[in-house]
Amino acid sequence: MRQLLFLIVLLSGSLTSWSQKITLYTSGELMSRVEQEDTLYIVNFWATWCVPCVKELPVFDTLQGRYREKPVKVILVSLDFKDDYEDKITKFVARRKPQPEIVWFSETNANVFIPRIDDRWSGAIPATLIIRGEQKEFLEQTISVTDITDIADRWLQ
Repeated sequence: MRQLLFLIVLLSGSLTSWSQKITLYTSGELMSRVEQEDTLYIVNFWATWCVPCVKELPVFDTLQGRYREKPVKVILVSLDFKDDYEDKITKFVARRKPQPEIVWFSETNANVFIPRIDDRWSGAIPATLIIRGEQKEFLEQTISVTDITDIADRWLQ
């Protein structure tokens, strides 16, 4: 019995030891952060309820590892509903353990935030913004590692 209790305590500690703080962002705060000349940002817009979004999340884990030693930052921007922040997203992140930083987009008026991100965006997800200073590429589709690395490697030269 004592061994079982020890095992339960050990496992519960290891499950809660990995956690990522999920910060709230507005479109203005996000764009202010990513419009930097010295860093290439790969920003993916996704939601826990979006099946194609969840399927492509491992792509961003791969990118995070691939560019670890480069001036590249991967950010996953959750567009989950307000009622799902923070409980549902936190549980999802704890279960999936994505490597990139995750933020929650606190704005709900698409007519305001979409043009701030990219005029070409219809609002569909998954969508990915690749940006460094004035350079900007917007992909409103499910992407692969190759899709992103082709752009990123060219911009990092």
